[in-house]
Formats: sequence, C-alpha cells, structure tokens
Amino acid sequence: MRIKIKNIITGYAAFLLLFASCDSSNSNMGVIEERPNEGPIVYLAVTRAQQEGVDSFNADATDFEDRVHDLAMLVFDSSTGEKVCEYYDENIPFDHKEKTFTVKMMPGQRDFYFVANMPMAPLKAITNRSAMQTYMQQMNVLDEALYSKAATDKGFPMSRVYNNQMVTEGGTIMNPRPFLPEGTDSKVKLIRVVAKIEINLSGVTDNLKSISYCHARTQFLLGSTTKTPESAHKPQTLLTEISSRKYIYYIPEVIISDPALVWNQETPNTPVNYFIVETKNGKKFNVPILSNGDEAQTSYLKFARGEEETTNPKKPEYSVVRNQHYKMAVTMPKEDFIAIKAEVLPWIIREQGVDL
Repeated sequence: MRIKIKNIITGYAAFLLLFASCDSSNSNMGVIEERPNEGPIVYLAVTRAQQEGVDSFNADATDFEDRVHDLAMLVFDSSTGEKVCEYYDENIPFDHKEKTFTVKMMPGQRDFYFVANMPMAPLKAITNRSAMQTYMQQMNVLDEALYSKAATDKGFPMSRVYNNQMVTEGGTIMNPRPFLPEGTDSKVKLIRVVAKIEINLSGVTDNLKSISYCHARTQFLLGSTTKTPESAHKPQTLLTEISSRKYIYYIPEVIISDPALVWNQETPNTPVNYFIVETKNGKKFNVPILSNGDEAQTSYLKFARGEEETTNPKKPEYSVVRNQHYKMAVTMPKEDFIAIKAEVLPWIIREQGVDL
C-alpha cells in the first residue's frame, strides 16, 4: 500500500522532514514553510511502501531479510557535485511498514544516493559528491552475525545510486510531483551488499557429516565495481542446519574479472567461493558458487571446471553478485558422488516509493 502525503493526517506516518541543505527543520516533526519569492522549487515526497509477496519492508519477522532500521538520502548537483539536499532517518521501528517524508529542493540535474543500515555519522559528514563517491568505494567489514542472519536491530547494509535525474520545478506539499528514477520506475530500489546462499540436500543424506563454507570475504563495498578489491577471507566455516537438510549463508559480493581463472576441484582456487559437502566415510566434495551456474546443461561440476561438452559451451563465471539468491540443490545417491543443480534468482529487492 502506498501512502500519499495528502492522505496522512495523524499517527506515525505524519512525518514532514527537511534538513539544512534542503531548507529544513532539524526536528523529525518539522514543518515545511512556504516562502514567497524564493525562486523555483520542487517538493519531493519519499514513501516507504510494503507490498508483501512482491517487495516488502520490515515485514519479515523471522529472518529480517528486508529490515531497514536506518536510512540516508544525499542529493548532489550533477554538474558541480554540490550537496543540495539530505535526509536521515534513524532507529526506524520494526512495526513501521509505511512512512512518508517530504523535502524541498531547487530543480536541476541531480545525483541521488540512498544508503541503509550503516552508521549515520560518516554520512552526515559528507559535504560533496566526491566525498560521497569515496565513501561508496571504501571497504567495510561485514558484521560477523550477518553471515548467518539479520536481526531487528542489525539489517543487511543496502545502497542505491541514481545519477543524472532531472528534477523539474513544481508540485506542492499536498501534491508533490511524481519522481521516476531512470525514467520509468516509481520506486527507489535498495540493493543489499550481500548475496544469499541456500543449500538444500536430498537423496541418501544419512551419510552426511557436515556442510562448510570457504573463501567468504570479510569486507564489502556499498558502491558497484567491475572487480572487488582484495580483502581477507573468513576461515572455513561450519554451516548450521536451519531446517531439514537446509543451510543458508549470507556473503559479501565478490566480482572476479580473471579470464584465465579455472576452478580446480582438488585444490580450490582463491578467491572462488565454494562449499564443502563431507560424508561420514571421509569423502569431500568441493562445490563452487557460480553467477551463471544455472546455465550448466549436463554436469554442474564439469561446467565449473570448463569441461562440459555441449554444442554451445559457455564459460563459468566465478563471481558472486550482490542481492542474488543462489539456490544449490545437492542430491546424494548411494554411490560416492553427488549431483548438483543450481538456480540463480533475484533476491527480493527492498523498495522506497518516491514522489517528486
């Protein structure tokens, strides 16, 4: 459900927020003042909307995969890099499913940066786009708890950048202009910095001893990149079964751009992410995570090694992309081998509905 500001009369959703660079009040209950002869202006209303089943916001009370407890929006002039607007919302209660805030800015070509679930102090210290870009490319350590699960007070870091958005004059407090990021979308879609790894076992699983994960990075970038900078890896981690033969692990994105890289199942390559299926009789199977693993036609492990013989062979891609859901189905027959089937799915994206 989307809530327009003109429909908000009472309750927690009645937030009209402005900040200093947007002609603002510092109070979370601030009021926008109409000023005569102040030049061209535009009113921007940002609405968090819950659409459970499609995209949700603070709806997952089990795994908290959609939890947003802190949010920042910084807006810069696309030409000069000057900061023209900012908005911060901290300690958002979990039961807040929808909320609208309104800011006022000068029209023009703008770059919008959204960051969620990160400390607010460093963001509030940013004064221009150059500093923002530096911030987005800094390596950050992922909290240890987030590899296993998010929580009501610890959501996954998220971000989104929209450059060169034309903000045109018009709108009022009661009737803000619609903002269409990238020209077509009515919502700002936040992207988690981690990927979700799901491993499901079937078949003869009585012989299973353990599932463990290797080469997960310890750090992440908020911004996008064509190659993830080198950083430390976590030690081999034993995974915990969360339900019947189901294991879930969250890992920072790693973009690998090495065309010569080939997976070696016997001596696994750094920095390829992989998990180990170990049986009670001492057999170990190393299974890499592939961003295109769902393209394997005959054998996942042959495909991972670049050895799959097909009429139209494709090269395996060893990156693990943020905000993707990697579902690995592992079948364990009686014989001493395993069968792998992979699905690479979009992980439901968090959304911020935006009117401008």
